[in-house]
Amino acid sequence: PIGWGYEISQKENGLSSLSGPLANVVVAAVFFPLIGFEGFLGLVGNLGFIINLWLAGFNLLPLAGLDGQKVFVWSRLVWAVFTIPIWLLTVFQLFM
Repeated sequence: PIGWGYEISQKENGLSSLSGPLANVVVAAVFFPLIGFEGFLGLVGNLGFIINLWLAGFNLLPLAGLDGQKVFVWSRLVWAVFTIPIWLLTVFQLFM
């Protein structure tokens, strides 16, 4: 429940909880093209990409207090569709 007598559904809570991790994925995508550059620009691109992927992946963990728990409670399928690729990309990035 939230203020003003309005209560949101599990679906609304799950969808709104996806917005934070998805924003991190969008920011990571903005940094991704910079990875190909040499020097400082490449470093900024790499750090911006991996940090935002880690933030998204961490926030999608199905633990109390994190957005992942709210999404997981609402829909395990939606949680898996978003979380697994983010985790795989995060781990893959470590070996690039």
